[in-house]
Amino acid sequence: MPVKIIMPRLTDMTLKVLIVKWLKKEGDEVREGEPVFEVETAKVSEEVESPASGKLYKILAPEGTEISVLEVVGIISKPDESNQELDEFIKRISAPAKVVGVEEKPIPIRGSERRMKASPAAKKLAREHGIDLVSVKGTGLGEMITREDILKTIEQSKIAAVEPEIDKTIPLTGVRKTIADQMIKGYQNPQLTITAEADLTQIFKVYREVRSRFEEERHIKLTLLHLLIKAIVLALRDYPILNSALMNGEIKVFKDINIAVAVATEKGLVVPVVHHAHSKTLVEIASSVQNLSRKARNDELSIKDVTGGTFTISNLGAFGVNIFTPILNPPQCAILGVGQLTDKIAVVGGKMAVRKLLTLSLTFDHRIVDGVPAAQFLRKLKEILEKPSVLHLQS
Repeated sequence: MPVKIIMPRLTDMTLKVLIVKWLKKEGDEVREGEPVFEVETAKVSEEVESPASGKLYKILAPEGTEISVLEVVGIISKPDESNQELDEFIKRISAPAKVVGVEEKPIPIRGSERRMKASPAAKKLAREHGIDLVSVKGTGLGEMITREDILKTIEQSKIAAVEPEIDKTIPLTGVRKTIADQMIKGYQNPQLTITAEADLTQIFKVYREVRSRFEEERHIKLTLLHLLIKAIVLALRDYPILNSALMNGEIKVFKDINIAVAVATEKGLVVPVVHHAHSKTLVEIASSVQNLSRKARNDELSIKDVTGGTFTISNLGAFGVNIFTPILNPPQCAILGVGQLTDKIAVVGGKMAVRKLLTLSLTFDHRIVDGVPAAQFLRKLKEILEKPSVLHLQS
């Protein structure tokens, strides 16, 4: 019997994928466990293996097709099966379901009859302006088309006539659609953004001292992002409710702290995850981020690399942004937006001084966390960043 190639569920969150490339052609021999096609999901590419050995008889979902999980995408045939048997099998699995005992009757279309009801003045005006009455919705008695309906149609056509010229059309598919869907999910949640300014003057002095040693001895480029991840981990230990998610009507507070880091690539926004950040040293965090960044640039991220995050950080400081309101990365409870590090005049000990200040914008799910606990977490994060000794930069 022919074997159906079914699109498996790669993650619990994956509902649809884009078929990017078939690695085999129709008529090619395939072996069980051998990759047969490549899909794009969660903003990364993943190969899907053949469920059986045989010949790839039919591709039902060509490249560029967006499909749902558990959908049949191809057929594998066995040596003793004829083309007629295979074609009949494909027809059976492709045939739409019918409701038994219900007679199918054509539905009468009465829209044209209704729309043709028009006043003499409306008909005259429509003829003068070349308007088809079938395209006009009547608002008069009995849905009759009135002169005012024709005037409204004329006005709308004038507005349409001055629309800007389109340079190109970009289909909302693949990575871009995944991003759009995630943004809609995130924005639908009741979320609130609060901000605080952290004084990084002291930590920046120590950072500059140890940065060169990190590069020389450990071949790791230490950055502000690595310090922020370490500080977030320490703050989440005191306020674990921010390291949670609302799933199936329950708030799940995670034991693991997996920091997702938003990264812009040529394909779009990807969010690789530093898993088990709570058990990593600053050196290990820096090494993990460096490795994930390289994989993101080279389009080598796997499903594992971009799933399992419990808290997200988005850094737009490199682009000159000071304050912004990041959108939640569902189902996570919180995301931290990081602005640029700037020199500002501040009052320290009653005196004016130039300080290195950083704006932190925390967006959180208000269904899970109230404003006060979120503010306390942000205050704790600020305190950690302002005390270099807490981060153990010398180790």
